[in-house]
Amino acid sequence: MATNNLNLSRNQLAAFLKDHESIRQFERLFSIANDIGPDGLNEVQVEAGTANAKAEAALTALQRIADALEMLATAPATEHNNSVVTDYIDFQKFASAPVPAVGRMRWNDQDGTVDVGLKGGNVTLQIGQEQLIYAVNKTGADLLEANYQCVRISGAQGQRPKVALAQANNDANSGDTIGLVTETIANNLEGFVTTSGIVRNIDTTGTLQSETWADGDVLYLSGTTAGRVTNIKPSAPTHTVIVGFVIHAHSTQGKIFVKVDNGYEIDELHNVLITPSVLAGSLLIYDATTAVWKNARLTAGSNIAITNADGSITVATAAAITSALTNNTGRLIDSSATLSNGAAAATGTLTNAPAAGNPTKWVAINDNGTTRYIPAW
Repeated sequence: MATNNLNLSRNQLAAFLKDHESIRQFERLFSIANDIGPDGLNEVQVEAGTANAKAEAALTALQRIADALEMLATAPATEHNNSVVTDYIDFQKFASAPVPAVGRMRWNDQDGTVDVGLKGGNVTLQIGQEQLIYAVNKTGADLLEANYQCVRISGAQGQRPKVALAQANNDANSGDTIGLVTETIANNLEGFVTTSGIVRNIDTTGTLQSETWADGDVLYLSGTTAGRVTNIKPSAPTHTVIVGFVIHAHSTQGKIFVKVDNGYEIDELHNVLITPSVLAGSLLIYDATTAVWKNARLTAGSNIAITNADGSITVATAAAITSALTNNTGRLIDSSATLSNGAAAATGTLTNAPAAGNPTKWVAINDNGTTRYIPAW
């Protein structure tokens, strides 16, 4: 034990500390500083063959004493109801990681931020790098951390959001997808769900999904299994909901970066106005007056027939024109009006007429019951 104590008297401590508890804490600090110090700096001896080790040990001990003295020298002078007022807090940057505990903060040099132990003791928050919600499990079964199940908001209970398993089979089951479970949550109890950030220490090889996953894979909400994610991109009518990305494919230390992107229904776009009910053959037509796209269907017009069906539109000529072009009489044109003679009274002649026997084809015309012919070569 050190012989040169660092203690201040209680009267000296009371000059800047407001209550007995604070004084006791500082007395403990002095005790720790004395315990970690050498038995007097004069006791540090350099022996042959161990000079470097002794010097490093002495420097380490001196540094710990200096840290303790600096903490004492910069201690806050004001305390209010057990809340400390200070300009900043410095964390030991390379200290060994302590056992996580509720309410405990430490510097996380690997992720470059401060860790905070959250309620329940199972989840550690990396400040500034992830977001979580504390939600009530209303799925009817336990939500398992090992399955990193994907959930959606299904309501509220006890001033907290309720969650149910999400699935991409329709908008009702996928539209409110919020994130991945980051700890085991018993049915009807509360727990944490990661809405943005990293879910750690899970199997991200794809084995759970009977797939093969690799670093960088995009993960989508499954359309077949509620709560599951997949690296197979779905196609319509299954909803495409991006849940996150595989950032480390590993059987026990896997990591998923959660970033939910729910996609959009076409009627959720800002410049699209869909009027129920949408019928087969509907199209989007731009309305310049209101500056929106609207759903509409083609309508029949004069001698035009429209047939709207699922995924197709058929446009056809009306029956009157069709029958005229395919008349069984063999005539191209039927007319109910009598064709009149031209103004000229002279007999018409045909210049450069074909040789005798031509023409060989004649186009029949119904002249109000009288069939007349137009030559064709």
